[in-house]
Parts: sequence; C-alpha cells; structure tokens
Amino acid sequence: MSGRKSMVWTHFEKKDNIFAICKYCKQTLSYKTSTGNLNSHLKKAHASIFLAQKTDVRQLPSNNSDDLTLQANTVRAVTTTSCSSSSVATVSAGSISSDLESSRKRQKTMNLYVTKKITPEERKRIDRDLLELFISDYQPFSMVEDKGFKKFAKNIPGYTLPGRKAISAAMIPALYEKCLAEVKETVTQDIRSVCITTDCWTSSQTESYIAVTAHYIDKDFEPRQVLLECKNMKERHSSANLSQELKRVTDDYGLTTKVIFAISDNARNIEKAIEDLNWKRYGCYAHTLNLIVSYALNPVDVFIENIKKIVAHFKRSTSALDMLLSYQIRNMADSGDPKRLIQQVPTRWNSTYFMLRRFCLLKEAVKHCMAMIDKDWPVISTDEWEIANQLCEVLKPFEEVTSSISGDQYLTGSLVIVMTNCLKAICEDFLEKAEYNHFQSVVKQIVVSLKIGLNDRFPKIEFSKTFALCTLLDPRFKNYGFQNDNAYSEIKKHTHNLIIGLIDRDKKSSLSTKETNNLEDKDVSAWGMFDELIKKKKPQGNATATAIRELQMYLDDEMLPRQNSEGQWNNPSQWWREHKVIYPHLSEIYQTKCNIVATSVPCERLFSKTGLLVSQRRCNLKPRKVEQLAFLNSNLNPKRFDE
Repeated sequence: MSGRKSMVWTHFEKKDNIFAICKYCKQTLSYKTSTGNLNSHLKKAHASIFLAQKTDVRQLPSNNSDDLTLQANTVRAVTTTSCSSSSVATVSAGSISSDLESSRKRQKTMNLYVTKKITPEERKRIDRDLLELFISDYQPFSMVEDKGFKKFAKNIPGYTLPGRKAISAAMIPALYEKCLAEVKETVTQDIRSVCITTDCWTSSQTESYIAVTAHYIDKDFEPRQVLLECKNMKERHSSANLSQELKRVTDDYGLTTKVIFAISDNARNIEKAIEDLNWKRYGCYAHTLNLIVSYALNPVDVFIENIKKIVAHFKRSTSALDMLLSYQIRNMADSGDPKRLIQQVPTRWNSTYFMLRRFCLLKEAVKHCMAMIDKDWPVISTDEWEIANQLCEVLKPFEEVTSSISGDQYLTGSLVIVMTNCLKAICEDFLEKAEYNHFQSVVKQIVVSLKIGLNDRFPKIEFSKTFALCTLLDPRFKNYGFQNDNAYSEIKKHTHNLIIGLIDRDKKSSLSTKETNNLEDKDVSAWGMFDELIKKKKPQGNATATAIRELQMYLDDEMLPRQNSEGQWNNPSQWWREHKVIYPHLSEIYQTKCNIVATSVPCERLFSKTGLLVSQRRCNLKPRKVEQLAFLNSNLNPKRFDE
C-alpha cells in the first residue's frame, strides 16, 4: 500500500483512515493526509526511536521493499535495545540531544565573515555620541580601555573604537575649536549688549580657575547664555590681574564695549577689577541674601549645631538609619516613601532650612530612635522643637526667593525689586500681625534681624535704573512692582528719554537714506509724488508725544500672568516677541537693556560640574583639558549629537 511507504508507519497503526495509534504508548493521533503530526509525536515522546529511524534512513538510501524491511528491523532492534538497558538509554539520550541540537544549526552565511562598512558620516556620528560620554556625562577617557566597554563597542558593525590618546589629544580639541568658532560667530552676529557674570574657584587639585559667562537677548527675543571662557589662572587674584583677565576675554569676543552690567560676588578684589573697567557692577543677589540669613540665625547657632550632631549620627550609623526608615514604614506610611535626614552645608543658608524642615517632618521617628538608641544625645527641648517649626515658617519665603532668583534658564534682573519688596513686607507681617504672636522671642529677634539686613544691604533698590527698567518692562510686573512712587516716576521718565533717543536715531537714519536715494534716483514718479503728499498732510507728532503714548499704551495693556495654566512661569521674552510690532521702541529697549541676571549662580554651577570633572580619579585631567570640557559642556548644542 502506498500509505505504508513512509517509515513512520513502522511505529503506528491506522484507524479509520483518519487516526493512527502509537504502538508504544497507544496514543491516538490524527494524521489525515500528512504524517507530520506522527513524526512530531515520535520526536517528542520517543526520541530514541526517532533518532534510530533518522540515522537508518541516512544510511539506507534505497527505496525497494527489501531495504525498507531491513530498515524496519533495524529500528525495532534499536528500540528493543534502548528499552532493555537504562545505561544505554542514558547514552542514547545524550547522543540524541547532541544530534537534535546539531540538526537545528543553520548554515552560516557569507555575511558572518565579511566586515560591514560604514560611511564617513556614520563614523562621525558615532564619534560624536562617544564624545558625549566625556562632555555631558563626565566619564573618564580611560573608559575606552575598559574590557567591558571594548566588548560592547565590538557590537557596532564596522566601527573601530578610538584610543584614549586619540580622544584626548585629537578629537576633543578638534570639537572644541569647532565649537569655539561657532560661538564667536554667533556672538558677533547676535549680541548688541551683554551682561556678564564672573566667579573664581579653586579645585581639589589646588588649581585656580576663573569663569566668564555672557547673557544676552538674541534677535528672536530668546534669552541666551554663553560661557566665554573657563580658564586656569595661575597669577595672584589681585584686582589688576582680574581686570586684565576680564578685558582679555571680552576683547577676544569683541564685547568689551558692549558690556552694560557685570555680576560677581562681594569680594573686594573682583569688585575693584570691574570698577577699573568702568562697567556697572552689582553684587550677587543670592550671595547677599545668604549673608543676611546666615547673620540673622546667629542667636540659634547652638540649637542648630545640636541638630547637626543628631543628623550626623544618622548619616554615619547604618543601624540608626535602618531604625529611622523602619519606623516610618511601620508608623508613618501616610507620609509616603521613607525619608532620610538632610545635613547642613556651611556655604548655603538654604541647606539649614532644608535640614530643619526635614528634622521637623520626621520629629516622631527621630524622637523614637533617640529613645531606643543608647547614646548621649544633645537635648532638644519642647520649646526648641517649636522654634524649629517657626524657623521653617519664617525661612520658607527666603528659600523660595533664593530658588527663583538663582534660575539660569531665564533672566532674573526683573525679579530683584519685586522679590526684595515682598521679603520686606513678609517680615513686617511676621512682626505686626496677630496670627504670628505665638512666635518665640528668639524667632521674633531673627525676623527683626532679617528685616534690618534687607534694608541695609538693599538700600534704595528701586532707584537702580538697571533693575527698575527690567521691572517696568517685564509685562508680569510693570508699575505694580514698585512700592516707591518717586522711584517709579524716575524710571518712567528715564524710559521716555530712551524712546525719544531711538526716535531721533531713526529720523536721522531715514533722512540719510532719503538723501542717498535722491542722489541715486532723480526720475519723476507718480507714486513717489503721492507719498510726498501723504507726508505733508499726515500729522507730525513730536518725539516726546510718541514716547509718552507708546509707554502709556504698554502700561494700560493687559498684564501677562505670572504663571500659565500648567503652573509654569510665563516667559516675558516671548511676550515681547509677539508685541514688538505694537511697541517697536520699547521692544528694542527690552532687547538691549533688559538682558540682566541677578546672581553669579551660572558660574557657580559651572564650577560644580568642573569639580566633578577634576574629581574623576582616572581622568588625571590637565587644566587645559578641563577648560575644553567645561566650554563644550556649556556651549555645545545637544542637537548636534542627534543630527
């Protein structure tokens, strides 16, 4: 029968021409017109028989009846042998597994032996992505010599990983030179006036650096920040040396005559250096606020020192920390994830606020752990716990102002007057309103000290033309940012004069252009005559009236909300971009004179990043390499890595 020609029927019996019964396990299987299902059953349930059948078929290519009979007898013999001896079955299973595994192997293709080629553009893109590891993520150059990273890089077809020296000596400097040229071109084209921030820093390797950052508003009314230079300064930090260094940097970019304002810390050497360059200068607002709060907290120094000791123990002791976290999990689940205590940082007053706030938040857990741990703890009385709570209430608005004024993604000059007035008003409320009568006497003393510090260190802040102009031309504040009527009147008059100056400039430019056109084109034109008639009949307002009208129209316009519907700060620069046609002169004044920041925080954050670079143990970075990486980290457009 034709159906018996397949060797599989040696192990199955037909039933009703639809089913087959296995001779070994008596399982009934459907086969219909194909024996694939039967072969699968043999392979899974009777592997030794399946292997014997497969091996025998390879050795017996003939299809005549005698060969088939011999083949069937061989299969039965193998089956009988494999079932009669457990040891043989074990060996058979191993050989079966090996044979089945080898049968699954596919034939290798030529692609496995041919190295894939990549285009120069693909190689360049991969190189840029590699450099981002060192520029943005601060990885050490020696990373390319690590065994694991080399193994990973082999998975990039056609790409050869560059060595450490190639990256340090060739690729980074080349990218630096390219980025430097692009920055200089951008600065030359976009900057009409600039505000600079500068600061000095000494690394853990006792290497001194100075950074100079430029802030400006570009032609599209977008606030920009550019690191002009972060340079190792070996000379003594005298005012003369600092002045010379600042002038060298700004001369290199052609910005010396375009600097309208400079921000630095309150050190006398940098203050004198900026004065020698005849630049307007202001001390870093955040640094000054830090001095005010730090001085005001002197009456509670002992109390704060005791809290620092308690926090330090929970930072050092793992058992104490585990107890603190476990208590929160068991008894304070409603407060969210378990939290750790925060230690104070001496150079940042707001870290004191964060320490007190977290200490008060975990009061229950801290008191429990202090009672359970046998240690000579500093004593925190009930009154002192109350003082800590009240200090958090007093210091919260100061921390909010510090965070707002320290932003480096927006211009902060317009916030100085508004925030200072708000802090003064808050201090007065703390002292005068009845709801704050519960304050402890020491807390009231601190509030008085804060108020005095604000008045002493920010005297007549509203009369600063630079900050007053920024406040007036911020559509979120306008005239509402002022408390002193005389200060508002003066800045309004100053703005009128600025507008009149722009109008006169435009008139002179228009007359010069008209004279040039008359000399070049003497042809009579009908439409030209019409334009002349319009000019004669059109009312000619003087510059003063135009200035008053434009400024008043701006002040009467609807104010820009401080925050949008999503709770994010609205951007005044975007507002001016949308209204530059309506207020042409005011928009130009905003663009050229309101690019002011209030703090040197951008430089401080740069030094934090640079410190991370220097602290990499395997970097061994020389100062020149630190300068290049700091410049690239600040100025390299991230989009370039995705091009």
